[in-house]
Amino acid sequence: MFPPPSPQPDWDSLSFTALDEDLAPNQRWSTWPTVERLHHGPAPYPDWLVTSSAAIDTDLGVLKTGKEADVVLVERAVRGDDEQACHLAAKRYRSVEHRLFRRDTGYTEGREVRNTRDARAMARKSSHGRAVEAGLWAAAEWSNLTRL
Repeated sequence: MFPPPSPQPDWDSLSFTALDEDLAPNQRWSTWPTVERLHHGPAPYPDWLVTSSAAIDTDLGVLKTGKEADVVLVERAVRGDDEQACHLAAKRYRSVEHRLFRRDTGYTEGREVRNTRDARAMARKSSHGRAVEAGLWAAAEWSNLTRL
């Protein structure tokens, strides 16, 4: 007869802090395996792109800053494998309270929301209204990026 199957480990209860202690402050494990597939961009992916879950992203510095986000140069590499390394640009959005929107009517003009509560909040520039506007802005930008 066959031996009984070995029990599967409870991955959620395991601690991976020992692995995280090896990382420098400007490093983190690549999020490629956990991110929604649409955020990976159009397929087929270029041959140079590192998609391994063993990859480590290292922030090399800010390339550009803007009203709502910063673009950071990132090196994605797998330790011990010189063939699996690439440089990427990552856009990191700021939280709503740290965005620098001033005189934003040119950006928000013509945008409508169906929810009247959201529309009133946007008109009053309340914290909820600013959050709604930020969401609309990010959605519009994502739509433009996916079209490109």
